[in-house]
Amino acid sequence: MAPLAFSWVDQMIDKEVTFLAFADDRLVGVSLNTFINRQEFPTIFRNGFSVPNPELEMLPDYAEFIANGPFDNHKANQFDALVDIGLAHVGRYIPSHIQRIGYGDACAVDPRFHKSGVGLELLKQFYVRGPRDFGCEAFFAFCVASGTRQICLKHLGMTEAFLIPYDKFVENGQPIYSNLYDKAEGNSVVYKEVK
Repeated sequence: MAPLAFSWVDQMIDKEVTFLAFADDRLVGVSLNTFINRQEFPTIFRNGFSVPNPELEMLPDYAEFIANGPFDNHKANQFDALVDIGLAHVGRYIPSHIQRIGYGDACAVDPRFHKSGVGLELLKQFYVRGPRDFGCEAFFAFCVASGTRQICLKHLGMTEAFLIPYDKFVENGQPIYSNLYDKAEGNSVVYKEVK
């Protein structure tokens, strides 16, 4: 997974919207974020932008997409395919007047600090500072875990734009993600416009 993580981190650090949490001198959480400017929308949101009545369109099977993925690691290519579905479609749900959108890419917390509020505080840093410090007019995130989804919906006031169901995200006819410990049913793509 290192190549996948490196490509994310490299993009996030350049825009200086990454937040870290420490307990004493130990790193216990990280929130990787970025923002996307209007001129970048066509290359990132390649299935359209601000489409009336948008619908999620999925392939019947992602085996070929995964086999041709950019990484030398199969699991990294599987996850990349899941993210690609979201990025390809989320632009359809964004209103046409948005010029800069924040993207909460990843949030990870040391398991010993789960349910301590660290994840919520990391996410709040970006969603509170985004409009003020970075000019974000809206935000979106991919919630692959049920805990992150609950934080975004209940505590950050986001709404679910669409769900990429894990039982429909298949490779060679088999769901890639199933029986997850947190009972997540899919990648919940959440959105919020700053008012």
